[in-house]
Amino acid sequence: MNRLKRQHACRALVVLAVCTLGALSCGDPVGPRSGSTLGRRLIAGERVACALNGVGSVYCWGLNSNFWEYAAPPEAIPGRGAPTQMPSVFLLTKFALGVGTHFCGIDGDNRAICWARGDAGQLGGGAVANSGNGAVAVAGEIRWADISVSRLTTCGLAQTGEGYCWGLNQQGALGSAATEIGARVAVPTLVDGGRTFSSIAAGWLHGCGITTDGDAWCWGSNTVGQLGIGAADTVVRRSPVPVAGGLKFTQLSLGSRYSCGLTTQGDAYCWGANATGQLGDGTTEARSAPTLVAGGLTYVQLVASSGFATGAFAPPPAFQGGYGHTCALTSARHPYCWGWNGNGEVGDGTMIDKHVPTAVARNLTLETIAVGGAYSCGMYGDDVWCWGSNINGQIGKGDELLPAREPQPVLPPFGPPAQ
Repeated sequence: MNRLKRQHACRALVVLAVCTLGALSCGDPVGPRSGSTLGRRLIAGERVACALNGVGSVYCWGLNSNFWEYAAPPEAIPGRGAPTQMPSVFLLTKFALGVGTHFCGIDGDNRAICWARGDAGQLGGGAVANSGNGAVAVAGEIRWADISVSRLTTCGLAQTGEGYCWGLNQQGALGSAATEIGARVAVPTLVDGGRTFSSIAAGWLHGCGITTDGDAWCWGSNTVGQLGIGAADTVVRRSPVPVAGGLKFTQLSLGSRYSCGLTTQGDAYCWGANATGQLGDGTTEARSAPTLVAGGLTYVQLVASSGFATGAFAPPPAFQGGYGHTCALTSARHPYCWGWNGNGEVGDGTMIDKHVPTAVARNLTLETIAVGGAYSCGMYGDDVWCWGSNINGQIGKGDELLPAREPQPVLPPFGPPAQ
């Protein structure tokens, strides 16, 4: 076992004071601790990552630009490569799904809170906001079960099962035929169809949701087959259409031009753009219907990257939004990644694109995983590791800006203590 893993296990013994050597030794793989998290405590933006501490305060590391990723202007909080607490009194129970240039989370009263870029209405506070913004509550009286963010849109799942989206309605990304294409919508707008959803996901130009019976529906742009309807075309679907194949899904995650999901059996399927192998089927061919990810592994979480080169040390040679990488946690909670690897974001020690799921180095066991524009992060308890591009300090290892090809511990208060 390597030193980092041994250090992690030993720290868990000391901090928790609930383990014995008979239950967990410093030479054993570390597994998830029951009740040790406050929901989904990790989120990756395109150039900055954030995590929640044990009481729900937000810490971020990476770039703080004119988008106010830290919920404050850069002259107030310069971005840095170490966790920095955001200057806000709000506390969150979990972060949104997805990756974009703004952030959202849910608080203890099931309200949605958003901050950072808001010039398309994606914060949902009731008005098209500035490029950079402090934290605002999403307008209305809706109590939220989950939130998903993308580059210029946000979608939310109400506790009562309705799906809502807001932000820039490029190519029908809000799922409402009554909303004009190109409109900037700053309040939650009901997704067409009257369906009850169990999950919802926002993409750059499209969105998707899973109904309570496990069926997947998508809407918006379909130029490379990202709606999964069996064909790619230029027809904009302003209302949800069914994903082909009859699969039953439990999770969906959307990149800019591709989609991935997990079935009830834990199988991973992806469809849409595949220029850098982000669909994981062993090819770089676009797919217009759900295609099984290679390798035969079963997963409990899957996340798609933004598809943009923002924050990359080495940009990819592919069309805008058409590249990306994907990561997932197996049923044993081990991370695997595939797709674009020009910055080491797959985490296997190389910088060569991977077209099939590839084990992340260092034999980590994680509770959750998140991917940004050109990097990846995972969290276990109060410890976070990141890998990939670090040109903006987004992997949280300090002032060194070179890419990391393998997971690196984020600095305190989240990473294992320095030795």
